[in-house]
Amino acid sequence: MKHLARPADVLILTLSILAIALLSVQVYGQPVSNPAVRIEVAESQWTYALDQNSTAQVPGPNGTMEVVIRNGEAFVEDCDCCPLKICVSMGRIHRAGQWIICLPNQIFVWIEGTPPDTMIDDISS
Repeated sequence: MKHLARPADVLILTLSILAIALLSVQVYGQPVSNPAVRIEVAESQWTYALDQNSTAQVPGPNGTMEVVIRNGEAFVEDCDCCPLKICVSMGRIHRAGQWIICLPNQIFVWIEGTPPDTMIDDISS
């Protein structure tokens, strides 16, 4: 009977999965200082602190979007501009770089923040 995987194959696969997991945490798991929710519609912009609970009624060209900030997360509670409500189903965002967009209403919501200083940044700059 022929074996499908040799011990070296299992070791290489395990090390590869571990490396991918560690790199993912390093790249996507970095905390940011001063995280904020930025909402942009056409020429207008609003910024809200992510650590303060609030609700924003954002007027767009086709209707109003309700953006809720609660417990360090932002999400779209309701949008009356389209029947599919894809922006509502996009879920909650809480990390810098995550976003929600409503194309019919031309509203863009994203989390912004500055990553903390790290040793790598200090060396490279």
